[in-house]
Amino acid sequence: MSLYLIDYENVREKGFEGVEKLTGRDEVIIFYSEFIKNLPFQIHVELMNSKAKYEYFATHKVGKNYLDFQLATFLGYRIAQGGTGNVVIITGDTGFDSIVDFWEERGVTICRKSYISGRPECGKAHKSAAVKTPDTVHKNQPQPVESPLAKPDKEQDGASQVKAVRRRELIIEFPDKYKHMIRSTVIVPGFTIGNYNTIYSAIMKSENTLELNNNIVKAFGTELTGKIYKQIKNVYRVYMHDEYGVDV
Repeated sequence: MSLYLIDYENVREKGFEGVEKLTGRDEVIIFYSEFIKNLPFQIHVELMNSKAKYEYFATHKVGKNYLDFQLATFLGYRIAQGGTGNVVIITGDTGFDSIVDFWEERGVTICRKSYISGRPECGKAHKSAAVKTPDTVHKNQPQPVESPLAKPDKEQDGASQVKAVRRRELIIEFPDKYKHMIRSTVIVPGFTIGNYNTIYSAIMKSENTLELNNNIVKAFGTELTGKIYKQIKNVYRVYMHDEYGVDV
């Protein structure tokens, strides 16, 4: 049993990735504000198909960290009631790490994640999942050499500069307007949030249409790629033109 508290104002629809894996013993509490209160239709489908229990809390007032404090207060209330099982705060806001530390010291199993199926990003669960810490790195281990593409300069051609910018962009969330275009264009029965996120990632990583096709093949296989590629090809071209001024 797990209790998931979702800071929707922070994570948006990305936070629901993995919701289809929840069981009937899990509970999801969604906190949203008046400014960020719309859920994509695909999210509604995912929630309806999920076995977990859901509850929604809206914050109607405006103020710095207003939603965050309500989430933190609700968390304390539920822990006091007992029977929460594992507690997972779904947010990218590291300010919640202090709350995780507080309750861990009092014996509560709790962590913070950016999305439901993601890895813990703080607390004991995060530390135990770490593959390597600075203490385990050998002092004579060769240090990585920065790629010349990491910082485009005047000597690089236009294509190289686009590559460098696009690599740095991978840490930035895919713009919402292209998400909406993909969701309204790609109609595949049984598609999950994770499937759409895979397409977003493929678009951001691809530097031309051939690479886009190859990335889609790796993710979905040859048979399904034919359909998906036809549906996203024009969106990809618009994305490349609008974001980078490149015609592909």
